[in-house]
Amino acid sequence: YYYSDADGSWSTCRRYRVLETTSGNSIIDSPVITDLGELDSGDGNVVFRDFGTWAFGSYPADHTCIVIWNHGGSWMKSGSFKELLWDDTSRSSILLVDGELDAGMDTLTTYIGKKLDIFGIDACLSGNLEWAYQLSPYVNIMIASEETEGWDGWDYTGWLDGLKSNPTMSPDQLAAEQVYAYTQQGPGYPTMAALDLNTQLQNVIK
Repeated sequence: YYYSDADGSWSTCRRYRVLETTSGNSIIDSPVITDLGELDSGDGNVVFRDFGTWAFGSYPADHTCIVIWNHGGSWMKSGSFKELLWDDTSRSSILLVDGELDAGMDTLTTYIGKKLDIFGIDACLSGNLEWAYQLSPYVNIMIASEETEGWDGWDYTGWLDGLKSNPTMSPDQLAAEQVYAYTQQGPGYPTMAALDLNTQLQNVIK
């Protein structure tokens, strides 16, 4: 792993109000909302219940999107792991099958009173039926990669520029922007798809 001390040598969990940068990529000039100390980012309650309810409660919107970034995995023939968000300190992660994902997402969607419009997974090997099925009670559109992701992950600038220029775009349009921005990074970014969990997934299950 590579770390930068350009923004100071902090190692805790911070919440930011993310604004367009004016100082380049090396410095975070968005304001810190709060410093939460050490948290377990491999805990579904921390990520979905605590952060999700704070974010949507503090910044309500007509449409909702969560993008999670870290490592991911799915069903594999050998060395299998079915998890997201590995925490390097606690060595924990959010597992597909133990109910942790469901508990956190159920609390979050109950709080906002509806499904999330978009759930983006900026992590490898998560664009599959198992993750889609598990998220379907809580999410309308899932975006994920079937294969390992390119080294830089998602191109956030690409799709956020699109949202900035057209802030009233529909969730379907935003999902398309997110997928397109990722795939335009080059041949090392081969797979990314947006799946409608209300229609496409249900047709597969039937």
